[in-house]
Amino acid sequence: MFVPSWLYTAVVYGLVLAAAGGLYAYYKVERKLIALAVVAGAGGCAFVLHHVHVDAIHVHDGDGGPDADRGVRLGVPDLPLAAPDAPTGKLWIINDASQPARIRWIGITGDLMPAIVIPPNTMLVVRDIDYVGPNNRPPEDITVEGGEIQRARAWLTWGR
Repeated sequence: MFVPSWLYTAVVYGLVLAAAGGLYAYYKVERKLIALAVVAGAGGCAFVLHHVHVDAIHVHDGDGGPDADRGVRLGVPDLPLAAPDAPTGKLWIINDASQPARIRWIGITGDLMPAIVIPPNTMLVVRDIDYVGPNNRPPEDITVEGGEIQRARAWLTWGR
């Protein structure tokens, strides 16, 4: 199940608040069993949600072609890996679009390495993606952020 990041955050913090409210009620109310049930249920749900999610970019067919959304994936998808020997990370790229997507690493001299193609109905696990979409190309110039030169940028794109 793919949910927006803000909704996932709201649900987890809501469950944590419910557990805190149940704990408060445990010390203030006569019905301690109900308060303990609220603490256990809400706290357990928040714990499970926190440990079964991954950050993801979901590429899907939109109105004018492929589109992508950043969010949180709950559970493990049953899609095959696009490139099993590629370096892995903590961000899943899930391609449910009808055409392939690809990841390019762009530097000041152009592509730093060959692009990794993500065929339709496959996924790839990467470290990070800086730019998403064919209209969001990385800038050509070198930028300095925090005193460190940004040499390469990961770009998830599709089309030509």
